[in-house]
Amino acid sequence: MLHLIYLERALLLSKKPYSDWREIQAEYFDYKTSLSFGGVEEVLGFLKDEYPEYQTPELEARIRAFTGSSEAAMSL
Repeated sequence: MLHLIYLERALLLSKKPYSDWREIQAEYFDYKTSLSFGGVEEVLGFLKDEYPEYQTPELEARIRAFTGSSEAAMSL
């Protein structure tokens, strides 16, 4: 499960297993909202549809590398 986390001044992608949005809100003081996705293809499809400016080969490569890494979150 991947979570796209909207903060006041950032957009994060997280692999941390949250049970609901309240856990995310408790972790980030500037939390606004979040969306959950079943996998990397869903995230990439969402970004392509909703945020064309994020549609770059470099970001796609970073997201794919992140999903295979030990990091818990990355900034987009």
